[in-house]
Amino acid sequence: MVWNDELKREIPEGWEVYQLDELFRFVKGRIPTEVFDTNDGNNLIPYLTIEAVNALPISYCKKQGMITTAGDTIMVMDGAASSETYVGHYGALGSTFAKLEKVNGRVTDSFVYVIMQISICIQESQYWFYRSSCQQGLYFKIQSCITQR
Repeated sequence: MVWNDELKREIPEGWEVYQLDELFRFVKGRIPTEVFDTNDGNNLIPYLTIEAVNALPISYCKKQGMITTAGDTIMVMDGAASSETYVGHYGALGSTFAKLEKVNGRVTDSFVYVIMQISICIQESQYWFYRSSCQQGLYFKIQSCITQR
């Protein structure tokens, strides 16, 4: 164990301290100019709304807005479902969602998803520990993790 001045406590040797905004940022989705009920071969992609990610009827739109891939973590940013987190969807991100875009290669998409799931249940004054497979760790405060920039 070694003393960390920032946290004012001991942490395991070789571990690093990060705030969540040093690991990922929120990229807000948009409302498409046109929405279609079907994809009739018009080179449309799924329009990701709360209904669509919950396996309800899917709408389609042209490639615009934020495009997600199968590994991206997305989060509902407003309304009754605020802070619900999803992973594994592809399409144009609706305006109620934000993509959690990694800004640091130290974490994986899976880790971003898990930390957002856990952070909903942890008070802001708590800490989260992460130990990677290479025996180095991350140690950071869960604070200001659901704010937009």
